Amino acid sequence: MFRWAPLAAVVVLSACGGSGGSSGSASDDDVAKTGVNGTYLYVSAPELYYSTINVGETTTETLEIQNRGGDRYPLESIRVVGDNPEAFTAPIYGDVVLEPAQAIRIPISFEPLSNGRKEAAFEVEYSTIKLVDESVNVQEQAYYEASDLARKGEYRASAARFDDYLESDPVIAINERRAAVRMPIVQEAEHYGEGRDATLYLDALAARDRSDPEDALFALDTLIQLESDSYLADDAQYLKGYIALMDMGDPRLALREFDTLVDTFPDSTYYDTAQYGRALAQEHLGNNLIAYSLYKDLRDRHIGVSAMGVELPKDELISRLWFERASTAMDALEDKGTSA
Repeated sequence: MFRWAPLAAVVVLSACGGSGGSSGSASDDDVAKTGVNGTYLYVSAPELYYSTINVGETTTETLEIQNRGGDRYPLESIRVVGDNPEAFTAPIYGDVVLEPAQAIRIPISFEPLSNGRKEAAFEVEYSTIKLVDESVNVQEQAYYEASDLARKGEYRASAARFDDYLESDPVIAINERRAAVRMPIVQEAEHYGEGRDATLYLDALAARDRSDPEDALFALDTLIQLESDSYLADDAQYLKGYIALMDMGDPRLALREFDTLVDTFPDSTYYDTAQYGRALAQEHLGNNLIAYSLYKDLRDRHIGVSAMGVELPKDELISRLWFERASTAMDALEDKGTSA
């Protein structure tokens, strides 16, 4: 393992303070991401432009720094420097180390104290700790290329690159799982044609990757509201419940989302998963009798043989899995003295 002396990644900040003006736009989402100093450390935009705002007002834009390789990048210092650093502020961070596939989102605020154009630079000093051979870093780029293509709506090319990546026996397990989730989405998007639904769903997945459940729920809500007839509508509704339960630890919200899925999409392939999620949510809320009943309903849906007190699942893999999972959950509740 080798470690090099810190290098710097610099993002130019520019804006204008005045007595009035338009609200600003910041980093363009279409700006090509480029690696820093030959590394696999990527920034979302080389420049943030805040446009013109009134003196004394504040606007904030967000910069993302992402580790797209298999090495580790300690971020040694994060600061605003240059001509007008006083007009721009960023949070103060302690030790930040970007592991493979990790990213950090940094809000940078602009608050002009006087009229005129303001410029500064956002500087990040970092080191590189080598963990993998260069071939692994090169291999990982197929995943990110596929993700970028999906983001641009080039679903056929994206699916092909995801396939290439998964066929290459990836080393970074988290990206392998993410690719396996995204590939069927882009394949379906290619089949169903252009639309905002796939983009919004992929946006939700990306928000989950950066541990931002609120942004994920916003993207899914937008999908359901604008594309209510979408082939991804039930996927989106299920994912809302999953995020509420697993990412946010909010069983009440999860229960509402799973209830909506069961009521709105009774024929969804997510029905069994939602039923299990409802039971888990009730269990988290301390409603063990209700949870037991839901687990029992789920198990009963998959009974194939019931005779002389013996119940066996249907001879299908999915039915056997749900029968066993629900039975195990019921046994655990019975051990706690709970039964319907």
